[in-house]
Amino acid sequence: MIAKEFPQQNIVIAENQDEYNSLPALVSEDGAVTCCFQLDEAEIKQVKETGEIWLTVLTFGRPLQPINTSVLDPFVEAKPDQISG
Repeated sequence: MIAKEFPQQNIVIAENQDEYNSLPALVSEDGAVTCCFQLDEAEIKQVKETGEIWLTVLTFGRPLQPINTSVLDPFVEAKPDQISG
């Protein structure tokens, strides 16, 4: 899985930091950070088999902030059949 550039991004987090991969992101005025990740064929196969995606967040001992994961592009209006609830 790699972080993917996208048209709305306005920053690259950890750019030129050897210990981290660069992370293209959109940082909104309200502080929300949006990123996009591209799965390779093996990862797509694994998700199809297990239905699982794992997330690790480095908090460095601080409280975990609210997060959201999605398979829908947040910059494209979802169709009614794509919205779960």
